[in-house]
Amino acid sequence: MKIEPRKPTTPFDFGQAAGAWFNTSGGKDYALRLWVWHSAATLIVLMICFPLFLPHYGELVEASWLINQQTLSGGEPSEAESLALFSVFAKMALPTLLFFVGFMITTSMGESALYRKYLLGAEPARIPIRLDKHTGRNMLAQIGFYLLYILVYFLGILAVAIIGGFFGLVFPPLGAIVAILGFLFLLLLMIAYPIRFAPAAALTALDEKTHVLATKNVTKHRFWSLFGVYLVVYIGGYIGYYIVSLIAMLLVSGNPDFLTAASGFGGENPRPIIEATFARFSNPLFMILGIAGMTMMAAALSAWILWIAGVSAYAVRWWHSDDPAPAFD
Repeated sequence: MKIEPRKPTTPFDFGQAAGAWFNTSGGKDYALRLWVWHSAATLIVLMICFPLFLPHYGELVEASWLINQQTLSGGEPSEAESLALFSVFAKMALPTLLFFVGFMITTSMGESALYRKYLLGAEPARIPIRLDKHTGRNMLAQIGFYLLYILVYFLGILAVAIIGGFFGLVFPPLGAIVAILGFLFLLLLMIAYPIRFAPAAALTALDEKTHVLATKNVTKHRFWSLFGVYLVVYIGGYIGYYIVSLIAMLLVSGNPDFLTAASGFGGENPRPIIEATFARFSNPLFMILGIAGMTMMAAALSAWILWIAGVSAYAVRWWHSDDPAPAFD
């Protein structure tokens, strides 16, 4: 497949883009079935990783709270406080890595299933999600997307520092102005990048070859339309997930103070509340409530992921619908 920029001839449909998750050939039935299976896979990751975080979470929130108290009061954290926080990070490194790997796998399983159904009409029998070559290509595209994002960010920081420093040697106020303008440009670039390259995995599914850089040709001439729908879907999904998470944490803890403690910005040391809440999980009833809370969070997170993936699928279909080749058949 030749992946080149195409000026839009098909009108942009905001409703189709925002609701692409429900607009596959399988309709709402497939969307619901995919959501259930993807939520279940996400829940498995949470249930495996959550117990690994429990022994260290109270210590983490306490260390973070101590540093926040010093910062908010205008002081600086002591060396011991900073070392304590880094020590907890080291303890949580393996669970965090396990969570990110599991989360990336389950996300790619859900996304690749949606992309293949929406763009190709392909669907495996019975269970819609699979750990197969299509999921593997989706993961490679996502890894490439994030690695490129990190590379652009660090190169941008380096360029701003070098250019701002050079002008600062000539005339310090000018160096400050250049640095500020450079950081503003970098901020805009970091906002624009996800829109230009977000459909990488969807393009990969359509072409059955891993793509990242070529995705910029798919979104060229279509940036502002996609920007608007991605913004609405991302913010809407985030608000929904945040509300569900709050309800789930209240369900599990039964204590509104737990939310303040978990934030690390309360007036009192949050560790006793955190550890007291987690100690309740030894009771089977609270263990069931904990699983119910994680199920709610997994379902909300899955819906958010699939909703965003639907926009990416629409972006690729919109670009593909403007293929001039059929005009010569």
